[in-house]
Amino acid sequence: MYNYLILIMILCIGTAITLISIPLVNDMLINSGLVRNNYRGEKIPVGMGISFIPPIIINAIILLYCNVNIEKKLNIAILLFAVISMAFVGIVDDVLGNRNVTGLKGHIGSLFKGKLTTGGLKAILGGFVGLCVGATVSDNLLGIIVAGAVVALSTNFINLFDLRPARAIKVYLVIALMIFLFSTINQKEIMAIILPVSWAYFYYDAKAKSMMGDSGSNVLGVSIGVFIVEFFDIKIQIAWLLFIVFIHILTEKYSISKIIDSNKVLTFIDQLGRENIIISKINKNIKMKKRHNRNKNIIVDEILSSEIKKQNNRIMKNNEKKINKNIIIDEILSSEVKKQNNLEE
Repeated sequence: MYNYLILIMILCIGTAITLISIPLVNDMLINSGLVRNNYRGEKIPVGMGISFIPPIIINAIILLYCNVNIEKKLNIAILLFAVISMAFVGIVDDVLGNRNVTGLKGHIGSLFKGKLTTGGLKAILGGFVGLCVGATVSDNLLGIIVAGAVVALSTNFINLFDLRPARAIKVYLVIALMIFLFSTINQKEIMAIILPVSWAYFYYDAKAKSMMGDSGSNVLGVSIGVFIVEFFDIKIQIAWLLFIVFIHILTEKYSISKIIDSNKVLTFIDQLGRENIIISKINKNIKMKKRHNRNKNIIVDEILSSEIKKQNNRIMKNNEKKINKNIIIDEILSSEVKKQNNLEE
């Protein structure tokens, strides 16, 4: 019962802190000029994965404090090390990344030519982090190599889907849910360190208000790798490794977006939670027309106001002329009356 209370508490705290962090990080990125065009051509902040770090660290601290199991504490420390390491590499890529070189093959190819890209840096450090995790959880060479490959490739796996709003988070949540269902309560507590940041950020990503960037996709991806390495045996690890290798090879030859768009079921799932691009364009056109009509009305009002002022000025001038004319007439009549009176006298 105590473990389940801890689990619920961590999930709630993680969600709350993520929701607090998001607007703060969003404003920071905008003020720093860290914005990028999304697939619609709209400029939005990139690197929102930074907002994942505070809730992850705070959840880890709470869980470490509430547990005395050394093995569990070690697993939490491994997860925290992997997440912060890959988040750092992701931030570097979000800030300095060159989009001229794409794909794991492209970055590795540049590396062999003696040119280091941010993607190449991610591949190198991801490999080192993976081997470090593998050496901690496994006591044989095969286990270390498999675990290292699982962690390194899982990190990039989620990034492969981060091409449309909320797509990467949906993939992450599906995989995380499957792991969650087959894990023990202690393992569920460790997963609860990361899970809240994904669903708390979902709305902002789905509505294309911001991009989590590599700093976010790296965090989600590496956590999947660490969960599989920590929770499952070598057979499951190899099966997962073969699957993500297949996905990497597939994405080097084919477009993930085209594959999804060619399947009605995948397209429906992909569109869930986010605004359809056609509807988005219609709404954008409506807003532009409203703005145009508002400006048009302002101009019309100004013209009418100007014409009314001119008309009023004309009326005032005419009234002044009439008044002056009456004054002159009165003066003439008065003068004539005075002359007549003088003659009579």
